[in-house]
Amino acid sequence: MDAPTKFEKWVPIISLILFAVGSTAYAAWSVVVVDVSTSLQNRTSLENQRLTLIEVDNQPAISYQFFDDNVRYSRFDGTEWDIQDIDDGFSVLSSTSMKIVDGVPAVAFTQYISNQTSFNYAWLNNDTWQVEVIEPTYNEASAPFVSLAVVNGTPAVVYNKNESLLYAVRTETGWQVQTVAEDVQELQGNVDYLGVSFLGVWDVTLVEYNSSPMILYNASPDGMKLATLGESGWQFEVIPSASEQAYNATLAIIDGQPAVIYHDDFVYYAHYNEQTMQWQHTPIAEIIQDGTFANRLMALSRLTTFNGQPAFAFSVVEDRKYSIKVAFFDGSEWFTRTIVTSDFIIFDVELADIDGVPMVAYYQYTQQFVAVND
Repeated sequence: MDAPTKFEKWVPIISLILFAVGSTAYAAWSVVVVDVSTSLQNRTSLENQRLTLIEVDNQPAISYQFFDDNVRYSRFDGTEWDIQDIDDGFSVLSSTSMKIVDGVPAVAFTQYISNQTSFNYAWLNNDTWQVEVIEPTYNEASAPFVSLAVVNGTPAVVYNKNESLLYAVRTETGWQVQTVAEDVQELQGNVDYLGVSFLGVWDVTLVEYNSSPMILYNASPDGMKLATLGESGWQFEVIPSASEQAYNATLAIIDGQPAVIYHDDFVYYAHYNEQTMQWQHTPIAEIIQDGTFANRLMALSRLTTFNGQPAFAFSVVEDRKYSIKVAFFDGSEWFTRTIVTSDFIIFDVELADIDGVPMVAYYQYTQQFVAVND
């Protein structure tokens, strides 16, 4: 796709894809537009914008950054999408992470304003969002990620602050924050296209494992590393990678054991084998990358499950054609399928099991032609 001329205008949208999976084949799927904006204000980086898709009362719900710089919550009520602003009035949001906490949706998110970053937690209280600060603003440029989980019934958040990894637990007196590690790998691989920066990114993930917090992050120079809190403090384990780098790595507990996905020239699934006491890596899909914007992976979803088996989604651009693919493990082998194709930029994608139906939420830029005076 050629760069827009002066007679063209980029218009970003957020869409939700609904599709069903049978035992042997896909059923019909459809695309639904959830939210639309004609604003590109302050959109300078795309790949560190994390949306989240979860099930809330048997319906899909999404937390995301809206393009006029609000963080929003949208839930389908069975008829239409109910869209609410969680917080607004800031410059750039880096990521959101949403879970059900005490029976209601809760969202952890980051704010980035004039080279200052703060970390926040919000929950839905009788149709009103309550917001509190986990850690106040600090005067350093950053592109932080945040991950929310419920650990022993208590909301907990992990986030990176430049090269530091922090873990915060919500208590009756406020948030207790501790430093887990100081070897977080910095962002790499900027690719500029149409004035937008796409990054080769390092993510962070928090899960509950054996009633304790477990964190996956990318450490320098080790690569993927697990941090688990035990009686004697934080214990660390390096996960050997099957590739030179391990971009966008995320963690989930599957069949009672940790498992991760990550990518370099392939998208890999890795799980811990208790019998061999080793990590086993399986290449799922090859990624065509030539160092340009014409061929590359755009986004890799968080690792999740469908029908109790590992699953994820990812978006790619091949010969400047964009697509979303889903990957499912059926108990014996992996299979993938392309579910969306487009001429326009697709970035960030999330897959979730919503009341037994796989659904995908994603950002997309569309292109509209408008008259522009010379």
